[in-house]
Amino acid sequence: MPRDTHPLTLRTGDGLSLAADAWLPATAGTSAVVLVHGFTAHRRDPAVMAMAHDLRDAGHAVIVYDMRGHGESDGLCTLGDHERHDVAAATAAARDLAPQVVLVGASLGAIAVLRHAVDDPRLAGVVTVSSPAQWKLRSPRAAVAAVLD
Repeated sequence: MPRDTHPLTLRTGDGLSLAADAWLPATAGTSAVVLVHGFTAHRRDPAVMAMAHDLRDAGHAVIVYDMRGHGESDGLCTLGDHERHDVAAATAAARDLAPQVVLVGASLGAIAVLRHAVDDPRLAGVVTVSSPAQWKLRSPRAAVAAVLD
């Protein structure tokens, strides 16, 4: 586990347990960031950890987690359909750390962030990177290729 992080278990509204880490700054701040990884990644992915490290060093509390069907979390990936529940659980944990919450999602994480954000007017901000408009895995072969990519 990365230095200066605290393990968490998030519980989604639809009953799944998600593995998570809280990256806490040296002094309590006014903002927390929820980082949501992309398809086939996880909370300990080097790119996710680098971003969490930089945000924490800038004074933000950070929540990173493994989406359903990824890493050490329960469930199966739904390509954006139910991942909004994962974001909701992480957002609740972030609100325990700071009054302002910003969501950052990449790829599949961007879909999940947008699907949650539409129903959460209390968010301080939303950042999405490379959000697909829709997933088109039309065959088992395409699904396997996406996972192996």
